[in-house]
Amino acid sequence: MSNQMDAESALARYHPWFYAAAIYNFLWGALNGLFPDLFFRLIGAPLPTYLPLWQVVGMFVLVYAPAYWWVARFPVRHRHFIVIGLLGKILGPLGFIWSAASGQLPLAFGLTGVSPPQAPAPRARGDRRTYHRC
Repeated sequence: MSNQMDAESALARYHPWFYAAAIYNFLWGALNGLFPDLFFRLIGAPLPTYLPLWQVVGMFVLVYAPAYWWVARFPVRHRHFIVIGLLGKILGPLGFIWSAASGQLPLAFGLTGVSPPQAPAPRARGDRRTYHRC
């Protein structure tokens, strides 16, 4: 029980970041789900032929919102969601880099991967002590 308490207190400083990530994912997912053409118009990119696919992307992002909220409340209990979120933060930009390098997406599309409230996983920030306590 003491190890869990230590891990909870070590992760307490991340609570605001996970709450911010939950709000960001909710807003981003809802906006892109309800107004799928908005982002494309903002960056001056041509509208895709199948806007419903972009709405699905919005739904995927929206699904992260409750997971980040749960992590903010109980980070040790929901640490598996931290790993899933970290995978998204790594694989998403890698996919964009590949798509931009191959000419499939304009560079401005990379703005979708730049979000102010990035929920930091302890391992990603180099805090190995916190990571190992979990």
